[in-house]
Amino acid sequence: MKTDRVEGGLTLVQVALLLVVLIAFAALAVDGGRIYLERRRMQNAADAGALAGAYQRCFGTDGVSPLVKAEQYAIQQNGAAWARATYPGGDTWKVSVVATTTLDLGLADVVGLPEVVAGANATAQCGKATTSGGLWPLTVKIEPDWNSLACEGNESVFTVFTQQSQEIECYPRGDCDCQNPVLGSGQMYPNNPNYFVSLLNSGAVTRLGPGQRGWADLPEVPPPGANPGGCGGCGGASNLACWMLSTHPGPVKVCDRLGSESGVSWSDQVREAVEYHTDHETVIKIPLWDYTCPSGEVGQSSCNGNYLVAGFGCIRALGYAPISFKRVSDPTKWCNQNVKIIFARKLCDCKSYSGGTSGETCDPPNVCAVSLIE
Repeated sequence: MKTDRVEGGLTLVQVALLLVVLIAFAALAVDGGRIYLERRRMQNAADAGALAGAYQRCFGTDGVSPLVKAEQYAIQQNGAAWARATYPGGDTWKVSVVATTTLDLGLADVVGLPEVVAGANATAQCGKATTSGGLWPLTVKIEPDWNSLACEGNESVFTVFTQQSQEIECYPRGDCDCQNPVLGSGQMYPNNPNYFVSLLNSGAVTRLGPGQRGWADLPEVPPPGANPGGCGGCGGASNLACWMLSTHPGPVKVCDRLGSESGVSWSDQVREAVEYHTDHETVIKIPLWDYTCPSGEVGQSSCNGNYLVAGFGCIRALGYAPISFKRVSDPTKWCNQNVKIIFARKLCDCKSYSGGTSGETCDPPNVCAVSLIE
């Protein structure tokens, strides 16, 4: 009958429309998931490209443009079909990357959507490190003492006492009668007397005394942080020696307060630490202290903190030697003899892998780091 035919036709139309709706929902479930995964993949590509570009800006030595490096990492190493890197706002310390790929769809093609472009963007910067690890428990006043050290030559070398003496530690106050250091007798490392004599005779080596440098109590590493040496926190001279060998993994942040120790006593552990880092030419980071915090907001305090962290510096251990001091008033008389002195060199081009950067540009001798900011 006519009515039945009409109803049958309407049913077919309804079924057809329902199939379209079902296919659309299936496309949303299947292809929507694929689109989401591709966008996550492009986010990873954009992140990796931006970090690679910022890293190249900080530390690249091969002459490749940071923008080229960023695009290479996004496309070649992370699967983006297309990428474009720029300096946002003309700021060459930051690198922004847009990464895209085209995704051929399956079920969505039935409803007229054969492909979709999945994309993401990210921005990374090269800046002064605000967080660091790999630290020695030695701290130097950032201004003027650290910043007055040169970046190369003997003018970049400084010495640190490993035992206390009221006489020799009076330097550099100006009232010291013990300012004529000469090589003493006893074990030295490396075993090269001429090397240490040449450093002493150059007159360029800086002797850091009280008020210029100090020994800092570093906090205990919370689990699951790496602490292969089993060093404790706030534990006195023995822990200082332990952290000299193992280096503290951090994180220690700018504006944290670190406790102070009276000094490191010469011991087999200190000797082992200096010899190890001298042999391996380890790049060692140290916290730099000041009386004020750059951001104005003081962070965590550890070990009854006295040293306010204002930044980070890098050094390389050069060895140790026994040094004796003659009196200025009477060069025939001695002050202290055969005091073990650590020799180290300031480094002006080093990096931090612990993350965290400030908005400040990072020229030597600052410790530089790279981090995502968008």
